[in-house]
Amino acid sequence: MDRLSWFFIERAHAASTPNFFAIFDPFSIPGPGNNSKGTFANVVTYAMSWVLAIVALIAFVYLIISGVNYITAGGDAEKATKARSGILNAIIGIVVVVLAFFILRFAANLGENVVTRPS
Repeated sequence: MDRLSWFFIERAHAASTPNFFAIFDPFSIPGPGNNSKGTFANVVTYAMSWVLAIVALIAFVYLIISGVNYITAGGDAEKATKARSGILNAIIGIVVVVLAFFILRFAANLGENVVTRPS
């Protein structure tokens, strides 16, 4: 089960989480094995996932605001053009955040599969 599904299904369910603030503990991130919790890669992946989620939320709010500005432009071509530009920028931002999330997931999965040899 991927980490995002794990977060929403297991961790966010109030009945299964006795301590609500435990969901924000980066050292309780499940890894591929039980002994890989709290590794640097897992903590960075966790932090970047939160940053990307916050940026996506900001882009979504900007999309909503630009949409409302477009609807309320009232025939003013300058306001409509500015609002259309805002909508386009917000959509581009959301696409970039989604791509960054998948690239981060790909890099994290690639890093978990690297086998190091002792020198």
